[in-house]
Amino acid sequence: MPNLYVTEQGARLEREYDRLLVVKDAAVLLDVPAIKVNEVVLVGRIGVTTPALQMLLERDIGVVLVSRLGEFLGRLSGDRASNTALRRAQYRRADEPEFCLGVARAVAWGKVWNCRVRCLRIAAAADNGTARQAGAKLGALLPRFASTATVAEVRFLEAQAGRAYFAAMRSQLHPGWEFPSRQRRPPPDPINVLLSATYTLLTEAVYSATIIAGLDPYCGFYHVERPGRPALVLDLMEEFRPLIADSVVVTLVNKRLLTPRDFRPGPPVGADGRPPLPVILHPDGYKTVLRTFGERLRTPVTIPRLGRRTTYHRLLEVQARALAAAIEGRRPAYEPFRTR
Repeated sequence: MPNLYVTEQGARLEREYDRLLVVKDAAVLLDVPAIKVNEVVLVGRIGVTTPALQMLLERDIGVVLVSRLGEFLGRLSGDRASNTALRRAQYRRADEPEFCLGVARAVAWGKVWNCRVRCLRIAAAADNGTARQAGAKLGALLPRFASTATVAEVRFLEAQAGRAYFAAMRSQLHPGWEFPSRQRRPPPDPINVLLSATYTLLTEAVYSATIIAGLDPYCGFYHVERPGRPALVLDLMEEFRPLIADSVVVTLVNKRLLTPRDFRPGPPVGADGRPPLPVILHPDGYKTVLRTFGERLRTPVTIPRLGRRTTYHRLLEVQARALAAAIEGRRPAYEPFRTR
């Protein structure tokens, strides 16, 4: 259980010796050893007792707070042993244009490779012409990353790939689901709502991996640094968007774990001055998203270059450590994960 998702409104997280209990109205809803939990995600109105919080912080188990609508609110974490030398090297590397370009090429190339594989699988499974064309388009773009001279050129190629990939993804969805294009802030339709929700969950999973690897999650090489924006996390999650987040969305829709009836119009006025949400997911539907996302993180996967099996959850940490090795010069360059 890499992540413990607590979604029962009004419940609280308690400690009993070395175990975590989810309790509501004196009834124990869940009892799990703390050693099996990597991170706790509290969704909505969930309480935490002081002893439970102390144990989580002492054991470096992160606590993430998310609204009932899936909006990230904040995180608590213990004082992990920080690798000062690694972080200093990371900051120096961030000022090296050639290194930044190398990482940008790698993560964008890895994302497009994994998107291409998904397109080819869609085409093979259902004789899908749109997906076949998208796979060919992405295959033609892949060699061009090596000749990019700037990060802006990398972004341009990635954007071209994204349009073709989302067209293939749209063609895969069951009838009744509208998905004209990828849009956010705010997401205008149920599919975009699901993509935003799963990308938020993936962000938090990768964030934990960067911390475990000793990296600064806010100092990135590809994405632009802004206050409060975990640029390095966004870098590392690129290659996993199609494999984890997008895969979860398609599973939710095509296996009918969710239906359009699980969505409703959002409130007319946004919170804290933010734009209103045209569409929101029912809280019970969000529980389904969390459960399916957790299952995806626990899915076994093979790392070709290492020749061993792991889970997607552990693979995030493997890739974060691989980037740390490239930063310190223990590897010649960062190598993205390529699915088969």
